[in-house]
Amino acid sequence: KLQETGANVDELRGELGELEPELKSCQEEGQKLTAALAQQRTQVTSIREELILQEEKVKEKCDSVASIHEEVHFEVGEALPAIEAGEKQIKVLDKKDLVEVRVMNKPPDLVLAVMEPICLLLGVKAEWAAMKTLLGDPTMTKRLLDIDRDSINDALHRKLKKYTEMPKFTPEEVGKISKPCRPLCVWLKALENYTQVLRNVEPKKLKLGEAERDLNTMQLEQRQLQQQLGQCERELSEFQARYEGCMCRRQQLEGAIKRATARLQRCTRLTTVLADEDSRWTTKIQELMKEAETVFGECMLGGLAVGYLGAVDASIRDRLLQQADQMLNNSGVNTPSKYNLVEILSTAAERETWEEAELFKDQQCFLQAALVKSATRRVLVLDPD
Repeated sequence: KLQETGANVDELRGELGELEPELKSCQEEGQKLTAALAQQRTQVTSIREELILQEEKVKEKCDSVASIHEEVHFEVGEALPAIEAGEKQIKVLDKKDLVEVRVMNKPPDLVLAVMEPICLLLGVKAEWAAMKTLLGDPTMTKRLLDIDRDSINDALHRKLKKYTEMPKFTPEEVGKISKPCRPLCVWLKALENYTQVLRNVEPKKLKLGEAERDLNTMQLEQRQLQQQLGQCERELSEFQARYEGCMCRRQQLEGAIKRATARLQRCTRLTTVLADEDSRWTTKIQELMKEAETVFGECMLGGLAVGYLGAVDASIRDRLLQQADQMLNNSGVNTPSKYNLVEILSTAAERETWEEAELFKDQQCFLQAALVKSATRRVLVLDPD
């Protein structure tokens, strides 16, 4: 047994020799990960602040674009009712109304002033003979309504304006001369006004286009910052996971070293105590060899109790130990048919010391004392009373 205990001492020292360098390596890795985490957090904070500023800029630009768009829409919208009203009046013109104008041999100047811009818009010569032919065309009103009012060029607009700015070119004055020409006059003035409005808002449209391009660029930068932030946050999560894993491994190593050290101390003390009793142990070598077959299982069960079962009550501890005992047996690790955690986790000398200190001479109290002595975590202690 003394030889076996000496072997256990050597084994524990070898185990400590392996665990301590690994713990040192784990500590160094933890320091590196701590520095990397701090750097990554700083980067994430910086990008997040930059993104907040960018979002504010995008919002301001969106408001500006919306404001310009509203101005353009409002100004164009003010001109639409007039031209739509003029189109309605043209739609009610019938062939009889146009014949009234067509039969004129010498049309008044105001009639010509109305028909000439009509001819310009439809690509007809501004001559009375051509005008009469146009007035006889049953599709004339449809052709007028089909004109793309948004595509009138500057040259044509200037020609229209020469007529619509004539002092007497008003629906009232034209209506006095020719009632059929009055709706045409209304429509022409509305069309010229609508075209003028489009010219007036053209700079705003250009400004709107430029603002929208700037907004698109800013939104692209915002999306890039969002992607960059997402990437940095994912990297931060990975660093955090690695750091937590490293810390967990460090705690495991520290616990294993503490347990191995405690076992080494117990084995060393046992060797010292039993050094003078070699002859007595020799007679019991068979019994001790049999017990040695289960010492590892006992240590495993004791280590389980010390490391994890101190915080639970007796019923849960017994059930978990039974499960662990079965798992160890299934894995080829022998355990005693009847084991005593108090004896596994404490020495007889310690138990005598506890008795002298007036600890209740109770198995549960002794087990709690053994767990308190050995555990690295909090232990559930129940008052025997």
